[in-house]
Amino acid sequence: VGRYNNVTRSDAVNIILSPPADLIPQNITADNMVSTGATFTFSYEVRNQGAGAPNHSSWADRCYLSTSPTALVDEAAIATDQHYNGLAAGDAYSIQHSITLPSGIASGTYYLFVHADYQNNVFEYLYDDNNLVRRAQPITVVQPDLQILSLNVADTLTAGAEAGVSYQLANT
Repeated sequence: VGRYNNVTRSDAVNIILSPPADLIPQNITADNMVSTGATFTFSYEVRNQGAGAPNHSSWADRCYLSTSPTALVDEAAIATDQHYNGLAAGDAYSIQHSITLPSGIASGTYYLFVHADYQNNVFEYLYDDNNLVRRAQPITVVQPDLQILSLNVADTLTAGAEAGVSYQLANT
């Protein structure tokens, strides 16, 4: 029995990849201005513009507010959406949110980014570079600034009796 007779090579093997998916966020809509602590409404769609279905049936998308229009700088994750049931080539799904914007976010200009499959679970071959998309228009975040415009109280008050008070506020 020879010692080296277990070394051999096969003929060339052809490997054909399944057509990959290509998940891309699109149609991002949002309020143009929001106060911290107030309701912020936004929506987006994720389309599979690839030639095949994803190799995983579930993945997560994440939404961020960032101070930079070109990158996730000082970003705040504001929503994470788990998607189940796959997505055929050419199909899309839509997500709508109505969240309370955290009061810790400073006033200023922000950009809404949507990152489809942010954990990179879906094999997209060469098409992973379009999973992070920014809404074109910036969002202005303001702090509430309530001002008392008028306050009316009766000139004379009686202990234990009801008193009429009226006021007018404005968020300037």
